Amino acid sequence: MMSLDRHLLWWGGTSSVGCIFHMDKPRGQFARHEQRATYVDARQGASASNRLSTKRISRLASSRLLSAALGALLLFEGIGWGRQTSEQQGTGNSPAPGAMPAASTSVPAAEEGKKGQIDPNAYIIGEQDSLVVTVWKEKEISGAVVVRPDGKITVPLVGEVKVVGMTPVQVQSLLAERLKPFVNVPQVTVAVTEIRSRKVYLIGHAAREGPFMINSSTTVLQIIAQAGGLKDYAKRKKIYILRQQGKGEVRFPFNYDDVIKGKHTEQNILLEPGDTIVVP
Repeated sequence: MMSLDRHLLWWGGTSSVGCIFHMDKPRGQFARHEQRATYVDARQGASASNRLSTKRISRLASSRLLSAALGALLLFEGIGWGRQTSEQQGTGNSPAPGAMPAASTSVPAAEEGKKGQIDPNAYIIGEQDSLVVTVWKEKEISGAVVVRPDGKITVPLVGEVKVVGMTPVQVQSLLAERLKPFVNVPQVTVAVTEIRSRKVYLIGHAAREGPFMINSSTTVLQIIAQAGGLKDYAKRKKIYILRQQGKGEVRFPFNYDDVIKGKHTEQNILLEPGDTIVVP
């Protein structure tokens, strides 16, 4: 028998659990201690396994959350890029906010020059106007023409026809009559596509001289305004308008100072094609 003070130190192999057994105790107690050491070792092994499983689950969940977050971020960025692209395409041809529109050199007659705004029964055709002559079912003799300086146009089978001073309806009737020897019941349409004949001229001491297009309601004061006004040394009270009437020429006075003050407004006459405004 060994002394009661002597002990045996036994180290569990793989469990890393140290147990001290007193050799002087009975064998049954030694067996119970051995069973208890095995139970402790099993519990600690299970606890370590549980901790390992928990860590794996936590890492897997974190990985899935990260993937979901990245997917949502890419989705939102894609939506934002699509909206930005749509806005750019929708406003690609729009002027920048606050940008001033480009200065227009068009004339008041530009709006009237559109086909749908010209009264074929009232408009008087002039030189350099663009017309479209259409003969139903006769493409060979239909087409676009420009009124020449001599006031004539050329139409196949008909030849030269003077149209200056006539309305589109009158030209239609004239062409239909002349086409009867060549076409059975000719149906003719004449449309004005561009007005170039309604011009007046401004000369003298104005800010800008030259031809100006007019419509049916353009006045002398409006043309002076389009020209940028008068020069400082212009004779504002002695302006006049020259108009050709028959074989002679008529002169209309225009007192600029009186008209802008509301006096003698009858001098602010409606202009007609070919009028000349003189600013001495």
